[in-house]
Amino acid sequence: MKRSLAIAAATIVVVSMLAMPLGAAVATAQSGPSGMVALGPDQVDEDLPSNADVPIRASDLEGNVYASDHAGTLQITVTTPERASDYMGENANVVADDDIAIVLADDEVHEGRDVAVDLGVLEAGVGYVPDVAYGVHDSGEEWQSPIEQEDGVGRFHVPEFSSNSVTFSGGITLSGNAAADGTNYQYELDNLNGVSDYAINLTGVTNSGWSNVSAGGVSDGDTISIDVGGNLDPIGPSSGEPTVTFTGDLKYYNQIDEYGDGNADGDAGFVGDNGAYNNPLKSSMEVTPKKDITLNSFKLHVGSVSGSDYGPTVEVRIASGQADETWGDGTQVATWEPDWTTGNQTVSLDSSETLQAGETYEFEFITDSENNNGEDDQLELSYDSDSSSVKFLRDYGQVADYETYPSLLLPNAESADPAIDIDGDGTDEASYSGTLTDGESVTRDLSQLSKSTDNADISLTSGAVDVDFKIKERTQTSDPVVEVNGYETEHNGVLSEGETTSLATNEAWLQEGTNNVTIRTNTPSNGPESLVDLEYSHDASGVTKSVDIEATSWTESFNVSHTFPSAVADADATLTFDEQVAEINDVEYRIDGGDWQAPPDYELNGTDLHVGLGDVEADTEIDVRATGHKVRAYDGSVRVTEPTVEGDDLSTEVEITDINPDGMFGLRVDETVLGDRLHYASEESWTGESAHAELTSSGTQILRAEDANEGSTMRVSTAPVSVSPESGAIEAEVEDGSEPTFSLRKGNTTGSDRIKVTYYDTVTGDRYALWSETREVEVDADRAESPVSFITDGSSETYSILQRDAGQQPPEDPPIGPTDQEGTLSLVLAFVGIGGVLVGSTFVSRKFNIGGWLLPVTATSLTAVAIQVLSPGSPLLRVAQLASESNAVTIGAVAALLIGMWQLDERTSGKVPWYVRGVIGVLSVVWALETISPGVILGGLRQGVESMGPLIVIVIVGGGAYLVREWIQARRAPDTVVEFSAGEQ
Repeated sequence: MKRSLAIAAATIVVVSMLAMPLGAAVATAQSGPSGMVALGPDQVDEDLPSNADVPIRASDLEGNVYASDHAGTLQITVTTPERASDYMGENANVVADDDIAIVLADDEVHEGRDVAVDLGVLEAGVGYVPDVAYGVHDSGEEWQSPIEQEDGVGRFHVPEFSSNSVTFSGGITLSGNAAADGTNYQYELDNLNGVSDYAINLTGVTNSGWSNVSAGGVSDGDTISIDVGGNLDPIGPSSGEPTVTFTGDLKYYNQIDEYGDGNADGDAGFVGDNGAYNNPLKSSMEVTPKKDITLNSFKLHVGSVSGSDYGPTVEVRIASGQADETWGDGTQVATWEPDWTTGNQTVSLDSSETLQAGETYEFEFITDSENNNGEDDQLELSYDSDSSSVKFLRDYGQVADYETYPSLLLPNAESADPAIDIDGDGTDEASYSGTLTDGESVTRDLSQLSKSTDNADISLTSGAVDVDFKIKERTQTSDPVVEVNGYETEHNGVLSEGETTSLATNEAWLQEGTNNVTIRTNTPSNGPESLVDLEYSHDASGVTKSVDIEATSWTESFNVSHTFPSAVADADATLTFDEQVAEINDVEYRIDGGDWQAPPDYELNGTDLHVGLGDVEADTEIDVRATGHKVRAYDGSVRVTEPTVEGDDLSTEVEITDINPDGMFGLRVDETVLGDRLHYASEESWTGESAHAELTSSGTQILRAEDANEGSTMRVSTAPVSVSPESGAIEAEVEDGSEPTFSLRKGNTTGSDRIKVTYYDTVTGDRYALWSETREVEVDADRAESPVSFITDGSSETYSILQRDAGQQPPEDPPIGPTDQEGTLSLVLAFVGIGGVLVGSTFVSRKFNIGGWLLPVTATSLTAVAIQVLSPGSPLLRVAQLASESNAVTIGAVAALLIGMWQLDERTSGKVPWYVRGVIGVLSVVWALETISPGVILGGLRQGVESMGPLIVIVIVGGGAYLVREWIQARRAPDTVVEFSAGEQ
């Protein structure tokens, strides 16, 4: 057989040399890509079993295989992998583990060359276009070459010839950028043929997140708990180091809280008058400060009021000693004009007074007058009746004394020499020498702060201080594990940022059908998650697929690419998200690299997102991507049982799976899609206090559920409102998310005196108000430009958003000019007729001196009326309509009014007074501007005018009537007065 093959090959060579012109013509006729020549039918044969069912036959390759060089000596045999060795040399072998093997032989020329196969043949036979051609030389040397698609063929390079066996293969690639613990990948293998080069590489990732700590009103000797998470020492904003900020805290404290039980037991009048005796009140109260104070002001808590505010002033005096009935003691420090309202009222001193800690002082309040109406007109001071001695007395015609603590509030001492010790060795790691006024801040580096830090001990020489730590926790990859179909391969220890390791693999782990790959990492109990970069790959026959997953502490993103080798009906993709994913959005797909679009359908089953793709044609590449947003639990853990999918308002069900009994369970929600919105819980399965949101000035929002238990469930939603404290922290609880109605109160450690509230469900131009349900007053208002914002103080109140009125909507653009030819013609004829009458009547009036200016005016008016009567509905009504839809009528009316008033004054005996002309001129201009651009003049005045509307109307009507009367009287009086005198007779 080899002899006959050699003779045949020699014959082909000879024929090629002798018949070069004919060969060139044939090659040109069958040429493929530039520089390549097609093989003839006698160069392709097959050797297959009688019952073979293979995807490519010799007839498919005839005229569809090309070579860059030595095409005339190349022989192709289509056979099975088992028979391929019959066509190889003595020491040859073949790597062909699929159903088909293609043997390329050239017994004459051994030089390498490019070979190309028609893409249509590959797609029809193999089902797709492979990425790589693999071959084995008969010497046993393996080779591979990428397949390049050009000019309708798949082109690859064969390095050298005697005999080579070629198979085609795709590959599997999974890429995870910062994959989190529990991240899962799935891919399909039609068969295990061609599996090789199996590799799993992991690269370390350092995940970080801010975990700031704040505490307000901290005193000397207090301890702040700091639980630094992660497995690396933290960093911060100051050259990579954590920081601590001390802020002066001059807050007021109540005598009731200092000496009593903190609860007011009643109220008693202390300033005003007594109706029974018609006497002004005098009161005295005893105060013993616990700290040295430089007193510039103090506060009194008014629990209730009676009667009316008749405008009294109060003489305020401070003396040493106990409260007594001797009035006028000590020094007068202020003259106070009280407000007739409840709540805290501030008394500012004329000059500073020094109070010593532990000393007793008498504060006197002497009202200067009474209104003699027989009723009590009093401000009533709250008190706590726990005292065993007289601390408060008053004289209202007779003396009454009380064994109570009065509700008088003194300021703390100023913050002096704050310092912090974070390791308990008695040496301060950060400090400030000096006094901080109220609100004054200093920041210090805290490089010694480490992941082992638990507490911070605070010291001051006087006063209290607010303390804020800026800490960024860090976690590096720890003990990563990759699980493949239940088999685990791992790296023990940590992987630093960018450090890569290769894991052990075994092709026996793989299986036909669905293969599951899952990432496991050792995440610390507190702090950012442990993440890892994954590169997973192996060669395989059949489907080519890639999966990209990117995860952080807050999000998990999928980008899946799948190529279908054959037509599929009702295809779908399943993306399995982490159990802490609360909502899923950005669900999109695309076909063959086209535009991203919404898929035909998708649904969520637990945390599995099923994306319907519809019917898919053969050799179609489908990409699917989606992003999930997570929640993080504090002092416990959760499982999201019902996430929210894209397009729906947040409504996520959460089950609490674990709670730290010594902590305060909460969900951090500020990194969800609408993280700035106020979150709240509904459908709570526990009894007790409902969950509330804890918000800080840095943007952190934690949904606290203090009475929840393990196994408790709740549904988390967002209200169309955001609440942002300017400093410190506040707590908010939504009572009605659709209204919305919500209550605010100070946080556990500190509050805020200025809070910004933003409402999003607005209509541009409408006016909205922040309404206090507690006090039934309007706190702030604004006109919406989508959204609308309000400012309120830190009072503990319940608020709602009210829509006050609707703004003016801009009119639609009017049509310009007549809408058709007939309308245009009628307008032209009407104006020509009126113009002709005006010109003609004017000529007659002047020529014959008839009627003066009355004749043309009268004639023109009668002509216009006649046109309208004879042709109702057009064309003059059309003119009026066009004028009313534009600003022409406004400008014309103002111009006519001003010119007419001027001509009346100039051309008649009547004189229009200057003030009448001025008022009419100003009002006309204002009316014109407001008509053209509503609100340009009166917009800023409208709110104030609303409350003074009746008074303004009276002034305008009365003043106008007076001016008209004066003008009429002036017109009735003769311009010239002549007096006659009869002399002495």
